[in-house]
Formats: sequence, structure tokens, C-alpha cells
Amino acid sequence: MMKKDFIVRRSITIVEGKPHVETYSEEPLVRCEDCHYGIRNSKEDIFCIKAIYNDKYKRPDWFCADGVMKDD
Repeated sequence: MMKKDFIVRRSITIVEGKPHVETYSEEPLVRCEDCHYGIRNSKEDIFCIKAIYNDKYKRPDWFCADGVMKDD
């Protein structure tokens, strides 16, 4: 079974003295190695500076909130 990670955004408020947690966004987490922006895209001339550091320091677990899955 493949593990999937998500970026989850939540709001926490206190209601009658108790915390109330509400999830308002949940998006798949895209790691740099799987990201469209992780490579230079000559068609769109887009690249990611984080991917450059990822290549230099070999951090396969890097990701950001702007990741977009590659179209293979």
C-alpha cells in the first residue's frame, strides 16, 4: 500500500472553553522529486529554486505548498 501525505490547513478556535478544530483545506503533498517545477520547463520557462538545492544536497523528502505533480 502506497503512503500518501497531505498538506492540511486547519483553524483552531476556542468555543465555550474548549478547542474547536476545523479543517478547511487538504491537498496532496508533492515532493520535489515528483514535482513539475523540479525541472526546468523550457516551454513555460519555469523552474524552482528549491529543486536546485534539492539536487545539490540530495534531500528527497523536500516539498513546498506550491508543488504540482508531473504529467508523465
